[in-house]
Amino acid sequence: MCGIAGILRVWPGGKSPPGHEHAIPEPWLDTLDAHIKHRGPDGQGRFRDRALRPGGITVDVALVHRRLSIVDHTGGAQPMLLRGGRSHQNETYARLFQGGPNDSVRYQPQSAAPGVRACVVFNGCVYNHRELRAELASRGRDFTTDHSDTECLLHAWCEWGEAMVDRLDAMHAFALWDAADARLILARDLFGEKPLYVLAFPERHTWAFASTAAALVALCAMMGEPVVFDKAACVEWITRGYSDRATPYAAITQAPPGEIRPIEAMGGLHATPRLDRVVNPPERSARFVNKKLLLDGWEARLRASVMPRLDADVPLACLLSGGVDSSLVAWAASTQRPDLTCVTVRMPVAGYDETSYAADVARAINARHVVVDAGDEPARDLDRLIGQLGMPFGDSSLLPTFWACDAAASVGKVLLTGDGGDEMFLGYDRYDAARWVGLLTPYLRLINTEDYCPPGADPRSTRSRVHRLFDALVNEGYTDLLAIYPASLRCRFFSDDFHASRSIIRDRLDARAYDVRFHLPGGMLRKVDAASMSAGVEVRAPLLAHPLATAALSVHERVARLGRQRKGLLRALARRHLPHSAIDRRKMGFAIPLGDWFRSDHAGLGTRVCNIAASGRLLPRGVDLPVNFGFIQTMIDEHMESRRDHSQRLYMLLALDAWTRWHESAAHV
Repeated sequence: MCGIAGILRVWPGGKSPPGHEHAIPEPWLDTLDAHIKHRGPDGQGRFRDRALRPGGITVDVALVHRRLSIVDHTGGAQPMLLRGGRSHQNETYARLFQGGPNDSVRYQPQSAAPGVRACVVFNGCVYNHRELRAELASRGRDFTTDHSDTECLLHAWCEWGEAMVDRLDAMHAFALWDAADARLILARDLFGEKPLYVLAFPERHTWAFASTAAALVALCAMMGEPVVFDKAACVEWITRGYSDRATPYAAITQAPPGEIRPIEAMGGLHATPRLDRVVNPPERSARFVNKKLLLDGWEARLRASVMPRLDADVPLACLLSGGVDSSLVAWAASTQRPDLTCVTVRMPVAGYDETSYAADVARAINARHVVVDAGDEPARDLDRLIGQLGMPFGDSSLLPTFWACDAAASVGKVLLTGDGGDEMFLGYDRYDAARWVGLLTPYLRLINTEDYCPPGADPRSTRSRVHRLFDALVNEGYTDLLAIYPASLRCRFFSDDFHASRSIIRDRLDARAYDVRFHLPGGMLRKVDAASMSAGVEVRAPLLAHPLATAALSVHERVARLGRQRKGLLRALARRHLPHSAIDRRKMGFAIPLGDWFRSDHAGLGTRVCNIAASGRLLPRGVDLPVNFGFIQTMIDEHMESRRDHSQRLYMLLALDAWTRWHESAAHV
């Protein structure tokens, strides 16, 4: 895993471009590099090229890379070139730099013969790179590295073009410069495990990309371009704590999962989507011969997904919560790694701590078990993570995920997780709630949920959960179940109401499809990427392996919910190998005791949120949204007096405040 960034500039015919060295100023690349540096502590690299096209069109490209070295330490340096292309009018403009993390940038001219055919910067891992290498070698492809997965990407592109992504078992975000056609190809993996943000200034014929939105915001400042906010996107971020596609910035978007986006020499941008056909298979089968054969087949799929994700040239461990998903992944890994280490985060409040369950699993699979304590500087770590993201991400489990990755880094530079299990195998209780949205909504629209079923002080209590369900039924449906500020509170948070369309989700499969398209890439996977990259580790999610995940999405819900249980198929499989404590217990989630921390002013969190209310300022200058600070104070009072739990909403205020302070420093680079 790494950090990638780059810039493409197109000079139309008839316009004399500046010199190649100045067309994309080096300080622009320095700015991009500075904001992805934390993602790659082991090496760095840059690449420049210029292509001359018919009609007098000139295309300049520059790529930036920061490396976290996991596979082929010697041969895997990036940007990586593939030679064999034609030079441009008997002159080569290609320049390459590869160096250590602290080396000064010194470009090396590349020879004109053979010219550069393609160049790639790649963030992620191709798990089936060994099989691909053998197939490509049999087709006559000549490899120069020992076992670099990045080199496989280059050869696969030249052999199969866009069709090569369907052959990958991978998590990836990559940018590939196709020198012969003067195209920059941007691609992101099927479920969005790796981020890819795009900045577009078409009027300047300039496009940029990066692994973080923060890099592109800082680039705007360096280019002298004002940062313009997207008002609707800001409302969405405040409401949900994330957005799957939009960023708070008008000119910056996130490339959708599973899409390939070539930026052509004429500046045209088009996308090839792949996710829809996976989420909505033509039919789902509920048939199986018998339960044993069914479970045998899924056990084989699980092993096949885990095995290639154990391939690394660095130490590896499993993040273990003691729940079904992470425990099954750890079990499958232990069958192939007898010396496996598992890492668990211990929470300071018993109701949030799963250490004992994880210990049961570790003993059952005969794995070494390392327990680490939750971090004691949540405010400091939140500032750091929000600054690296450049966006107000509102999922509080970002903090324990970072603490787990940071602690585990001393044990393993690669971590396996159970991410994706709830989405693929219908594990969330909200999927059951989705069934009632279409059935009861017409009869409940006139109910005042605050009077009929008021919320409780404990967010996990039955009373609070019932209130949340009824509130969603009355207002915007399933999406309100996911919201930090559902519609009933959003209209109080803002002095003006911002209406959103009601979600059309009628059953469990609709709800899962929504999650896979939007919540998984925008929320969970963004969180895992940000936390792991800040800690300098690579996280791999075997339950999102393309063959296993697409099979899970294609089965009938009667199979996924075997025995009419949430995630019943995985539970049945777990009963073969794991202790009872990991299977049949209430799902806890990766949560922290925020409510108690605010009330006790742990690490100054309570004081900080009170200061936000008193300051009367929450959002960056230019975000013209009418925030109701009277309502913010009401939330704080209700929470501190234990009348109603607002912990996630107060955390969102902290995230917004951290984003505002970061933005005001970044916008004046």
